[in-house]
Amino acid sequence: GRHVKLRGTTVHVEQVDWEATRGAVGTLVAERGVTLSAELPGTVREILFESGSSVRRGQALVRFDTSTEQAQLASAAADAALAQLSLERARTLRESESATQADLDAAEARAKQASAAVASLEATIAKKTIRAPFDGRISIRQVELGQVVAPGTPIASLQSVSPIHAEFWLPQQALAELRAGQRARVRTDAFPDAHWDGEITTVNTEVDVATRNVRVRATFPNADGRLRPGMFARVQLVLPASEPVLVIPATAVLHAPYGDSVFVINETKD
Repeated sequence: GRHVKLRGTTVHVEQVDWEATRGAVGTLVAERGVTLSAELPGTVREILFESGSSVRRGQALVRFDTSTEQAQLASAAADAALAQLSLERARTLRESESATQADLDAAEARAKQASAAVASLEATIAKKTIRAPFDGRISIRQVELGQVVAPGTPIASLQSVSPIHAEFWLPQQALAELRAGQRARVRTDAFPDAHWDGEITTVNTEVDVATRNVRVRATFPNADGRLRPGMFARVQLVLPASEPVLVIPATAVLHAPYGDSVFVINETKD
């Protein structure tokens, strides 16, 4: 039933449940991030992705030249087939006791060696196709067609963008208020009119001895991919406790050197 004065008029004072929050600044971090690189030397023959595009797990991204390995594989496969025939012949001769056990053992060893050579070449060929290890967004490519690359040469960065994490630090006094599953909200200067709701997923198990701060990670959905790893972010944690408060417009407060005040109007019968 009370009103406060507001620039020549009045506004009704209402009681609401106010959410207590704690603010922090942090950095957005990808749930998964990796720099794809070549494991073996080779020449780039195919580039199968566009810079900045979304890729799926297992998708082929870059293929190196494997003509030499393919030729070696054909030869190894022929040797393996011959070794298998020799093994079968040795087993038949052994059953009729026309060959010794040593002959059979030698044939089995040759067959295994030939099969291993085939498997080794197939693994080498497979490693010369770079595939996406998980779903994500790929960065600007760092190799070109025909380029000869050495082991470890960066090809592109791959980041998983949904969900995305915000990492920030809070003083150790906040530990009593923090728990996994607690509501959180993130904003960024890149999109000043938008916010994302999420929750705390990890509170670090140790406090930094130099700053006495604890590292906290909150996770947010990011289906549209607008939040990018590395962005500066402002995080608000919604504390479990809420309290009833009387809410008035900020313009109803009169500021003065001796203190702030508000004019309250009481309604009477007369």
